Amino acid sequence: TRGCRVTMIVSRSVENTLKEPVRMESGGILAFMWQAGPLHYAVLAEGMAPGRYDKIARGVRKATIDRLPLGQEPPLPRLIGSME
Repeated sequence: TRGCRVTMIVSRSVENTLKEPVRMESGGILAFMWQAGPLHYAVLAEGMAPGRYDKIARGVRKATIDRLPLGQEPPLPRLIGSME
């Protein structure tokens, strides 16, 4: 362990308020916020090197944009015919 703490927050959005990702730093806490579809995301870190944090936060953002929203699973393939 490196002694850092990372928190991810996800909330539903009523409107598109985050047009661009936002990065903030205050009192040793790093924050990166963005919107993907109807969800707002924030990744917060305390005690982490800024370069390492940026790589993690941008990777999480990319995953939320490239993947389905939380709670939505891809449909299972339909089986046709016998299972024998």
